[in-house]
Parts: sequence; structure tokens; C-alpha cells
Amino acid sequence: MDLKYPQWQEPLAEAICEFNPEHLRQKVQRAEEAIVRRIEELAFDPPNGREGQALVDELLHGSDSLPLGN
Repeated sequence: MDLKYPQWQEPLAEAICEFNPEHLRQKVQRAEEAIVRRIEELAFDPPNGREGQALVDELLHGSDSLPLGN
């Protein structure tokens, strides 16, 4: 898979593609942590405008693609 921002897109893709309930929560948590970590990194470094926008888009619109059951 050719990802533009693999630091956070790879764990996100793994979570989206996971259908085994035994593994789902851990993969969703890993994806959330990767996204938050990258947002924090960009906060202290001049952000790549496209990556920052991709993160915002994922947080605002892409979260519906993750099965975030309690």
C-alpha cells in the first residue's frame, strides 16, 4: 500500500480493515495514538500544509470509517 503519510495512515488502515473484534479495539487505539502523536509533532514544527489538512479531514470526516464500538 502506497501511503503518503504512513506514520498515521498505516495504523489507521489496519484499524479500518480489521473485522476481528478481538483485535479491533487495540488497532483503533493504535491508530488514535498515531494520529495524536503526529498532530503533536506538527504543533512544534512548521506543518506540512497537506498533511495537516489530511489529519484534519480524517478527524472530521474519516472517523465514521472506524468501527469505534465501546
